[in-house]
Amino acid sequence: MDKKFLIYPSFYSDITITRAQGIYVYSNENKKYSDLSGSAGMCNLGYNNKEINRVIAGQIKKLTVAPQKYRTPEREALVKKILSLFPKKYNAIIPTVTGSETVEVAMQIAVAHTRRSSFLSFDCAYHGRTFAAGSLGEGSCGYGILKSNFDTVKPPLTTSSARNTIAQVEKMFRKKPYAAFVLEGVITNGGYLFPPSEFYRELSVLCRRSGALLICDEVLTGFGRTGRMFSFEHHNIEPDIVCLAKNIAAGHAAMGAIVTYRELAEDYEGYSAFTWPPLGCAIALKSIDMIVAKNLVARSARLGSVALAFLKKHLDNCPMIKSINGVGLGLAIKFNSSRDAQAVYEACLDAGVIIFRKLNINLLVIQPPLIITKEELFNAIKKVIKAIGAVCERK
Repeated sequence: MDKKFLIYPSFYSDITITRAQGIYVYSNENKKYSDLSGSAGMCNLGYNNKEINRVIAGQIKKLTVAPQKYRTPEREALVKKILSLFPKKYNAIIPTVTGSETVEVAMQIAVAHTRRSSFLSFDCAYHGRTFAAGSLGEGSCGYGILKSNFDTVKPPLTTSSARNTIAQVEKMFRKKPYAAFVLEGVITNGGYLFPPSEFYRELSVLCRRSGALLICDEVLTGFGRTGRMFSFEHHNIEPDIVCLAKNIAAGHAAMGAIVTYRELAEDYEGYSAFTWPPLGCAIALKSIDMIVAKNLVARSARLGSVALAFLKKHLDNCPMIKSINGVGLGLAIKFNSSRDAQAVYEACLDAGVIIFRKLNINLLVIQPPLIITKEELFNAIKKVIKAIGAVCERK
């Protein structure tokens, strides 16, 4: 790249991707990479998918863009399709564009409904890059401006700590009126952590009792990533608001959705200029159908379980690694230092494997397209293990 023209932030690798197929991307030098990042986890059907391409070609001939506040057959069909994945209590959809916007809209609804302006979340979570959504959790994107309205708790990872955390939340609810607790069913930014279901169920009760809403951010975890269609299903709860994005259109279009019920949806009025184009809706309809027809949710659970066991078997004694966690096809390796994580990331690139690197924490994440075969997954994971071993030997 001509150094006079730069893309910021400056962490982009010096690789130019020119084509892609399935789980593979290819550089302008024709080097083949196994993409275990899934483009930040949103390309659950992989790249250059023939079935998606046929939908795109057909929809281009009919209708690609339409005024935002009007019905189209594609928009109405997508509303029905998404709601069919949820219990009957969910009867309202608010179309959105990005994950950050979706969480932001959920927070606006919570403020309008409760007349409160404070929020609770897990301290290691990430929920977006807008000022409000970016102030949740670790808050690295909120820039401190709104932090007085945002509190956090450490996610419990055992049954005993779950009881202690519930007691802590109960005290916090008594001291401050919160609009909502915002969470994921599986904490992706923390390293695909899986708090006990008892915590989620007790928290749901506490939220109802205190008048706070329970908002589940399924932007990354939704549509099969964790081995359930949505991560909250692991815990047998029904959040007041569910936030969707990323995989809703298999990464082919910027689309999101608020899933809730009418009483809450009526508290919000707004739209974005790029909300739910008919082309994106057509892709989303096909994407959801493919996830269901190909049984990719159960496949994610099955493949992820075997892959997690394989990683732990070969890496549990590695002195560079702090922990290895995962749920479904979301696997995370946490290192003791950011330097080690970066060195492994670069070694994986050299070996032809792209993994997702969390820049501000010592985390490398494996979240490939859900269509990945067992052979493809394990071939790539073996390269990751070899790269970690090579970096460890150099220390």
